[in-house]
Amino acid sequence: YLLDYYVIDSRPAECQLLPLSWISLESILFNKFNKNTDIWSFGCLLYELFSLGEVAYFGYSSKQVIDSVRSNLMPPQPLLCPNGIYKLMCKCLSDIPTLRPNIKHVYEQLNLYSG
Repeated sequence: YLLDYYVIDSRPAECQLLPLSWISLESILFNKFNKNTDIWSFGCLLYELFSLGEVAYFGYSSKQVIDSVRSNLMPPQPLLCPNGIYKLMCKCLSDIPTLRPNIKHVYEQLNLYSG
């Protein structure tokens, strides 16, 4: 279970565990957190919502998750996920932070699917 989490700071008083599959590559490699890394995490949330709770990269080791993210390997499209949402999800999960959409674009795209 603990292997599914990433340690942000190794000092005991500062130690924070974050779910590895929800952390962008730049956060893992450079401890960098910003709007682009938040969009990455939102892409992970979309995946879990449309896969009914399945975690992206489930069953992968920590190294395999990092290698997959580094290679821009996307999790498969969930069966219940419309193509447009999956495209948005993949943009959110881009390995290049500047290619990820901003939150306004995400909002506009999701609004296309609201009733």
